[in-house]
Amino acid sequence: MTTPNQNILGVLGGGQLGKMFAQAANTLGFRVCVFAPEPSSVAAHAAEDQIMASYDDSLSLEKFAREVSAVTFEFENVPASVSDHIAAHTELRPGASVLATAQNRLREKTFFQGAGVPVAPFGAVTLASDLTTAEEITGFPAILKTAESGYDGKGQIEVTTTEELDTAWKKLGSCECILEKKISLTKEVSIVIARNARGETALLGPFENEHRDHILFISTFPCSLSDTEQKQVRDYATTIADRLELQGVLCVEFFVDSEGRLLANEMAPRPHNSGHMSIESHSQSQFDLQVRAVADLPLFSPEMRKPAAMINLLGDLWNDGKTPNFEHVLKASNAYLHLYGKDEARAGRKMGHITVLSDTSRSAREEVLGLFESLTQ
Repeated sequence: MTTPNQNILGVLGGGQLGKMFAQAANTLGFRVCVFAPEPSSVAAHAAEDQIMASYDDSLSLEKFAREVSAVTFEFENVPASVSDHIAAHTELRPGASVLATAQNRLREKTFFQGAGVPVAPFGAVTLASDLTTAEEITGFPAILKTAESGYDGKGQIEVTTTEELDTAWKKLGSCECILEKKISLTKEVSIVIARNARGETALLGPFENEHRDHILFISTFPCSLSDTEQKQVRDYATTIADRLELQGVLCVEFFVDSEGRLLANEMAPRPHNSGHMSIESHSQSQFDLQVRAVADLPLFSPEMRKPAAMINLLGDLWNDGKTPNFEHVLKASNAYLHLYGKDEARAGRKMGHITVLSDTSRSAREEVLGLFESLTQ
C-alpha cells in the first residue's frame, strides 16, 4: 500500500486555477500533482506531476489519491463518482457533499434558503406540469436554467411569456431546471471564504463584478457596498461555510437588487475569477488561502495592500492568431499581466488577466480599462 506524501497536494482539473494553486503551493514548500485528461494541461506547467487520464478511469484515480495527502478542485463539474472515489482513499477538500450542493442549482438555492440566506424567488421544473407552478412563483420576466452544468451564461434562457417558457424548456432538453425571477440588478459582488479542518476561516472581498455576454469582464476592490452591506455579505458567507462544514475554498456570488436587497446567486467550491487580483492586492491571495485550507494550516484574513481592479483577457483578443499588444501593460509599473499559457485562443476562452493597483478602486478601474483598450492598438 502506497503511503500518501504529506508534501504533495492533488488538484482535479488542469486549467489556470490549478496552475495558480500549484504556484501558491510551491511557495509553501508543497509539490502538486494534477489529475486531468488534457495532454496540454496548463496546471501541469507549475506542478510536480500530472496523471493524464479520464475521470472515469478508477485505477488512475486511485493511484492519484494514494500518492497525495489531500485533493482539491480546480473546477466543479467533476462527476460525483470521482469525488466519492477520491474520498475513499485520501482527504477531499471541499468534500463530496459540498460539491454535490454546488453542482445543482435547485439544491444550491434550497440550501441557501435553509441557511437563512435570501435568494430570488424560484421554482423547480422536473416535469412539464411543473412549469405552471414555477411560473406562479416567479412571474415574468424570469430565467429558466438547467439545474446542472452551465456556466458563463450557458444553459439558461430568459422568458417573458408562458409560451416562451414552454419553448425554452424544450430547447434545454426538457431536463431538470430551475425557473428564477429576473431581478432588477444594480450590483453583483462575490466573496471568497476559506475554512480549514479546525474551523478557522479567512475572507477575501467582497469584490464588485461587471459582466459582458455573461462572462466576467472586470472586478474591483474595495466594492461600492456600504460597510453594513459588506458585513452582511461576510456574515452570509461565514454562515454558508459553517453550514457546509467547508474544508477548502468557496466563492459565493450575490446580487443587489433595486431595493437594496442582497440575494445569493450561486457558489463555487474553488477560487473565483474575481479573486485573481488578490495575488497582488492582498497580503495573501485566494490561492494561498486554498493551499492553507486544503493542507489544514492556520488561516487568517489577508490585509489589503492597495485598491485594485482586474480585467479578463479572452481569446477574442487574439484576432486571427495575432498576439495582443502588451507593450503599454508591460510598461506600467502598477500593472500585472498574467497569461495562462493556453495553446489555443478561442472566443470566450479565458487566456489571462491584468490587475492594476491604485489609490482607489475607481482609479484602478479606469487605468485597467485604458490598458485593455491599448491591447488592440
